[in-house]
Amino acid sequence: YFQAPDKRKALESTMSLVTQTLASVACQVGVAARHVSDMLEIQSLVLQKEEAKVRYISQLLDVHVDKVARQKIGKLTTAKKFHHTQKIQNGQNNRPMTSYTRIPINFNSLDNTGHGFMVRLMCCTRLFFI
Repeated sequence: YFQAPDKRKALESTMSLVTQTLASVACQVGVAARHVSDMLEIQSLVLQKEEAKVRYISQLLDVHVDKVARQKIGKLTTAKKFHHTQKIQNGQNNRPMTSYTRIPINFNSLDNTGHGFMVRLMCCTRLFFI
């Protein structure tokens, strides 16, 4: 600027160069922003595809778990054959049991029992059970 004969023209030339440089930088920033936006969109699509795969695998797993549970329930409902074996017998009790004979109950032995309360009457010397 010090050596320029027309300082106004030099300033305008510098201003136009700065304006062009700023426009070029703004254009490059716009291009970079567009590329970043496109990259993020592609990553979003890839992420959506992976999410769909995970959902599909989760559904397959749920179906498999349900199928296994139904098989286990089916195993519980089938009739099982039990092998009948001879019961274990004690070797000491080989003698035959005696037959049952009925003995009548003698209720006369319960006459003095009462309800378990002992009452002393003053007028008599005997004890009474009520």
